[in-house]
Amino acid sequence: MYRNITLHKVRVGIVIKTDYNEHPDEGFDPKAVPIIGNISYTSIHGQGVRVPVRIQGSAEIPVTNVTFHDMSVGIVDKKFHVFQCAFVQGQVIGSVFPMPCKNLDLYNEQRELVKTIDATEHL
Repeated sequence: MYRNITLHKVRVGIVIKTDYNEHPDEGFDPKAVPIIGNISYTSIHGQGVRVPVRIQGSAEIPVTNVTFHDMSVGIVDKKFHVFQCAFVQGQVIGSVFPMPCKNLDLYNEQRELVKTIDATEHL
């Protein structure tokens, strides 16, 4: 869980990337992949951010159960003001600015479901 983060004049605020295709040596097990999920971001604020969130999962290693709650980040350039997401599943609770990934379920502040997304369509 990540809480009370301030982003100030950064190019990319939050980054999760799973498609590096790098290994420390030849002895790795290519069938052993990490599970990346159950990550929560609460009370994220700031100014002067170009890309607030970039989550790039992959078909082999999707990012699951990511939560954003209480987020307001001022942006530098409006053409880059969206979250950048691929192979991500999770939820947004309450007010989040700028607009979060389209493939995240939306909940209000009382944690009541507002809109659900079929994860199989977006992973």
